[in-house]
Amino acid sequence: MQFITALQDTQFFNPVYGAGDLKKGKTYYTFSQFARETIDRGLARPLDRAPIPITRFMPTHLDGPDRPQRVLVMFAGGLGDAITVGIVLPTAMARHNLHFDICCDPKKWEGIFKPMASPGRHVPFPPDLDILSGYEAVLCDISDFFPIKEGLKVSPVIQLMQGFHIHDPLIRVAYRIPAEIGQRMLLPATDRKRIGLNLDSNGRIKSYPLKLYEALFSTLRSLDLDLHLFGNKSLTPDLSNGDGLFDWRGKADIPELAALLAQMDIVLGVDSFIVHLADLLEKTSLVLLGTTAPTYFDWHRHIACLQSGLDCSPCFAFADQCPKGYAACKAFEQPGIRPDVIAQTVHSLLYKRPL
Repeated sequence: MQFITALQDTQFFNPVYGAGDLKKGKTYYTFSQFARETIDRGLARPLDRAPIPITRFMPTHLDGPDRPQRVLVMFAGGLGDAITVGIVLPTAMARHNLHFDICCDPKKWEGIFKPMASPGRHVPFPPDLDILSGYEAVLCDISDFFPIKEGLKVSPVIQLMQGFHIHDPLIRVAYRIPAEIGQRMLLPATDRKRIGLNLDSNGRIKSYPLKLYEALFSTLRSLDLDLHLFGNKSLTPDLSNGDGLFDWRGKADIPELAALLAQMDIVLGVDSFIVHLADLLEKTSLVLLGTTAPTYFDWHRHIACLQSGLDCSPCFAFADQCPKGYAACKAFEQPGIRPDVIAQTVHSLLYKRPL
C-alpha cells in the first residue's frame, strides 16, 4: 500500500480497481500497483513518509485488548471473491461487534455487495486522508484472514470463516434481485428445461476450449434443453439466437445476469464468477474443473464438480499460461469430462436419474 498526491484533476478507469476520480492536491491511500501506474502516467507523486499512521487490520486484532472496531476494507479482488467477502463479512461484523465499510469498484458494490445486503457503506476508491481519518484500521488484503495459504485447494468461504473464528456450519445469505429488473428480464414461457452456460473464465487455461463447443452444444441439445450462454463475448465465438440457443454474453449487467440465472433449471460452467452467483441463487450447477480442485467448492451447497482426471490436474494455474506449455488446458479433452459425460451428468442432476 502507498500514499500518493494527485497532480491534477482526473477521472480514471482501471480493469481491476474500477472507475473513480482524483482531485489535484489531495492525498490518497492506495494499492501499490495502482500507485505505480498513476505515478508513471504523471498523474500523481509518491509520498516518502506516511502522512498519518495506518493500522493494518489482522487476525490478531480479533482477540486483542485494543481491537479496532471501525475498519475500512480495501477490496480489489474478482467478482467471485466479492461474493465470498459478501457471504462472510456480515457474520464477522455481528460476531465481533465490528463495523466494516467497503472501498471498491462501484460496479462490485452495486452488483454484488449491495444486493447481498452488506450492512456497511460503500467508499469510493481510492480513499483520501479525510476518509481514512474516520477509521481505526484498514483491512488491506482479505487473504490476511486465510489461515491456510493453499490457493485453489481450499474453499475461500471456509478459509475466511476460519480466519474470523466463525464456526457455524451455515451462514444464511441471499442475493436480492430488484423487482423491476426481475420483471424486465423475464423470459418467455417454455416447456423445455433451461440450462445456463458459462464456458469462459479470466484466462484461456481455465476456459473451455473453443474447439469443443460444437460437440458440447450438440450433446446438450439432445437433452431437449434451451441453451442460454453467459460470459465474456470477446473470448468465445459469435453465435446467433434461435434454435434453442440464446446468447446473453455482454448484454446484461450483474443484477440482470442474476435475474436470468434465477430462471435457469441448471447452470453448467467452468470455475468462474457465474457459478458462484448461481450457487448464491440456489441454482443447481455443474462445474467443469481443469486447474481447480473440487475442494475449492466444499462450502457451496448447490454445486457438483466434474473433474478430468488428467495427471497434472488440478495445477491451480490461471490466466493464459499452462505450466505444460499447452495453448489450452488439456484437462477438458480427457475421457472423464467428454461432452457426452457432461450431458449425462447434467441429465442426472436435472431429473435425479441416469440418462
